[in-house]
Order: sequence, then C-alpha cells, then structure tokens
Amino acid sequence: MSKQRTDIAIQPPGLTLLWISAGLVVTGLIVLSAGTILVGLLGVALLFVCRFLAAHHLCGVEISRTLPGRAFVGRSFPLKTTLTNNQRHLTAAGLSFDDPVASSRNYATHTVQPCGQTQIRYAGKCLRRGVIRPGGWTVASTWPLGIYRSERRGEFSETASILAMPRPYLHERLQRHLDSRHLGDSLLTEFHSDSTSDFRLLREFRPGDPVRAIHWPSSLRSGQMQVRQTEPPSPRPQRTCLILHSFSQGGKMATPETFESILRIAAGLLVRFRDSDTEVDFYILPGETHRLRSRSDFDKALEILALLERRPIKNLEPKLTPIEKLTHTYILSDSPSSHWEKVAHSIFPNAVCIDTEGLSTRPLPVSPLLRQAS
Repeated sequence: MSKQRTDIAIQPPGLTLLWISAGLVVTGLIVLSAGTILVGLLGVALLFVCRFLAAHHLCGVEISRTLPGRAFVGRSFPLKTTLTNNQRHLTAAGLSFDDPVASSRNYATHTVQPCGQTQIRYAGKCLRRGVIRPGGWTVASTWPLGIYRSERRGEFSETASILAMPRPYLHERLQRHLDSRHLGDSLLTEFHSDSTSDFRLLREFRPGDPVRAIHWPSSLRSGQMQVRQTEPPSPRPQRTCLILHSFSQGGKMATPETFESILRIAAGLLVRFRDSDTEVDFYILPGETHRLRSRSDFDKALEILALLERRPIKNLEPKLTPIEKLTHTYILSDSPSSHWEKVAHSIFPNAVCIDTEGLSTRPLPVSPLLRQAS
C-alpha cells in the first residue's frame, strides 16, 4: 500500500472564529458574564470538532487510475480515475482531485458516500518523451464548514507507466512530396497491371447491376455471377528506406530541440508509411536496423524513438555504404544537411535529405513517373 499523509491547515473563516471565540471568553471573564464565556467556549469546541472531522474524513479515501500503455507527446488521451471511500460512517465531501498527468486543472468537487465509489473521467497529456511514471495524487477538502483545509497525498496503486512517443509531424512541403509519390506509385501500378487477369477487377453480382456488366467466362468458371469493376486496382507502395542519424561536425553542436524535432519528423514518416501499408527498412545509425513489415513492427519502431538517445557519428560514409539502395530513400538528421548531404547523395543519388532547418525552404523531388505524366 502506498504511503499516505494528511495535512491540516486552518482557513480564514476558522481564524475569524478563533479570534471571536477568544475575544468572547476574555470579555466574559472581564465582565463576569457566564453566557458570554459559554458562547466563546462553544466556538472553541466547534473548532476542535471541525479539526477532528477534517483530519479523519479523508483517511479512508483511496484512488485508482487506468493509464494507457502508450501515448504521443502533446496529444490528449482519456483517463478514468476511481475515488473510493472505505470509511463506514463519514462521508468524503467536497473533494477536489489533482492528477499530475491531467491536461488541465480540474476544479470540480466530488462527494463519496461511506463505502462508496465515484468515477472521474478527464483528459491526460504527456509533455515530454520517454517513460512517464504514475506519480502521486492529491485530494483536498474544506469539509466541514470551510474552517479547515485537509489535504491527503499518496501514490497511485498501479505500477504501470506511460511510454510517451514523439508527436508525429510532417511539414506541408513533405506532405506534398509524399502525395506526389503516392500518385507516382498509382501510375506505376497501372502501367504494370495484368489486363489478362479475369478476377482482378471483378466482384459478385448485386441487384441493380446492368446485365451488360456481367463477365460471363468468369461467372461460368466460379459458378457465381461476376461483374466487371471500373475502378483501377489500388497501388502497392514500393519498399522504402528510412535512415536516421546524428552527424557531428567538428566545432558544431546540435541542440536538444533539433534532435526532438527530427524525431517528430521520423515519427510522422513512420505513421504515414504504416497507414499506407508501405514496407520500410529503418536504419538508426550507427548500428540499428529494423525491417518494418506489419503494423506491430511500426508500433515497435515508434516505441524505440520514445527511448532513443542521441548518438553522434563523425564519419557518415562507412555507415551508409552497406545499406541497400532502394528507389525511395529518406535520410534524416538533426544536424544541417549542408554538412552531410554531399556524402549522402554520392551513395544515394535520389535520396531525400531532411533536416530541421531547410525543410521549409528546400524543394523536394517529385516522383519521376508523375513528372513524365505531367
């Protein structure tokens, strides 16, 4: 069980009541008025009773929370927290709850009946990359009468943590380049499509289809009515090479912000290729290689980016030479491309070199097939 503690602090109404009660007692003693002394003592008694209740009505409060296993930095995700009151007689009233993972402060108050539960739903957000620990919670209340404020602090019971991955980002120019590549792949598919195949553009007959659209040879072979489809086959994306490195030139230093920015671009490309079912050979220099063929492979690659530390390399050419040469190659770095682009193009002439500085100004290549078609 997590260690919990309760702090009690008197509030302005309590201070006012304390001074009034003390004043009444002193006045009663001076004027020898038993009634005035009694009223003052009742005020003091009220302070003690409220102090006792404020100290004990949060003792039975426990908090449990459901966390997602993974999340992107800066993106909200749903959270569900359960407030439990294990006390049999005291109601936990006027509770305000504070969660360090919450995306915004929740000012609502909650009441939990004895031996009852209350569920709170709100949005959470991670502000940095890496493993986010559960952290601690704080629940506060000014019950009863607002004379004291009691705060109870503890740690969440769950031991799981959140893996915060870089938030995907694609610059507008890079998105246009990827769109043109997709169109080029579509043209390539149409050029190499097998027009002799009967079933490539066929589907089962549906009520309302015209009779002239029925493909009789295929219908006879399959035993079911087959209708010609008019739309072209969906393009099959070509395998892509994605290279991530941190080139270190003498006398130059990359800032942590540029490294985080290039990780966001890498995450954006991985998500884009994952959603388009593109096979990717992912290289993290100096030595990591990942073959991304399924959605789970891409998810694991995003998890690697969440924990990746910068490992600068001084000689880029020996690291690039053994890599397989593919039609589509993207080379990313947190250092300016002017320091390493010449070496990269000597090995990969058609590679798209991406850094954080020139992405918004340097033109990106257009698919050769799309250029020919236009």
